Amino acid sequence: MIAWDAQAIDARFAATEPSRRETYLTALLSITILLGVVLLPLSGRKLGLPSGASVVAVTGLVSFLMLVGYWAGRRQRRCRAAIVRAWEHAELNRWEAVAATLERVLERPIQTPGDRWQAFMLLAVAAESRSRYDSAALIYETLLLRGIGLPLQLCQAQ
Repeated sequence: MIAWDAQAIDARFAATEPSRRETYLTALLSITILLGVVLLPLSGRKLGLPSGASVVAVTGLVSFLMLVGYWAGRRQRRCRAAIVRAWEHAELNRWEAVAATLERVLERPIQTPGDRWQAFMLLAVAAESRSRYDSAALIYETLLLRGIGLPLQLCQAQ
C-alpha cells in the first residue's frame, strides 16, 4: 500500500533517482573495453600474447560489453512495461491496480526522465482519485522544481 505523506513521497523521488555512479561506471567500462578491442590486436605481440589469444580476448570483451548492454536494456524495458501497465489501469479507473503497479516501479532507479515523469504523474492522478489533493500537489510541485521529465511534459505537469 502506498503511503501518501510527504516523507514517503520524497523517499519515492529519492529511490527513483538514476545513479550517477552506475552511469559513470558503465561509461568507464565501455571505454575500457573499446580501448582493449582497439589496442589488443595492435600491441598483442609486443606484450607477448600469441595472435590467437588477442582474438579470444577481443571476442570476450565485445561479448561482455554486449551482455552488459542487453542487461541494462532488459531492465529498462521491464520498467517501461510496468509503467504502461499502470497507465492502462488508470485508463480503466482501476486505482488500486495503479497503486500496486507503481509501488513496485517506484522502488528502483528509473533511468529515463520521461518514464520517471510518467510514473509520478500516474501516482499524482492516483492520489487525486483518493482525494489526497495535498499529496498530488506535492508530486506536481516536486516534478516541476526538480525538472523531472522532458520540456513538454513539464508544461503538462504545470
